[in-house]
Amino acid sequence: PLKDYSADALSQDAPFGSAKILGYRDNYMSYGAPLNGVVLSFTDNGRFWRTPQAKNNLVIALYAQNPVQATELENVKMKAWKSKSFGKKFYLNWLAIENNTNQLAILNLCNEFGF
Repeated sequence: PLKDYSADALSQDAPFGSAKILGYRDNYMSYGAPLNGVVLSFTDNGRFWRTPQAKNNLVIALYAQNPVQATELENVKMKAWKSKSFGKKFYLNWLAIENNTNQLAILNLCNEFGF
């Protein structure tokens, strides 16, 4: 889903009906980038997409206001979740799915980037 995303802005202009944030950057994939800029770079009509994106293909970003130290979970298999919609009047249904996520890869990201 991210094959059409560019770390570098592809346009100098904000999308129609939008404005650049104060202190905007042309690349948010760097240490110290403001979180709101990182999130906005993934919006469906953002300056970082090579092709227009469907609204249902958006990336969801989560963060912790009070970060905690990542620790390895002994003998616990990582879980992945998939959502299923039954219509706009219903809550999303979440299903656990099989995956091969390695805890060490996540720990390395946390250690390297300070998540």
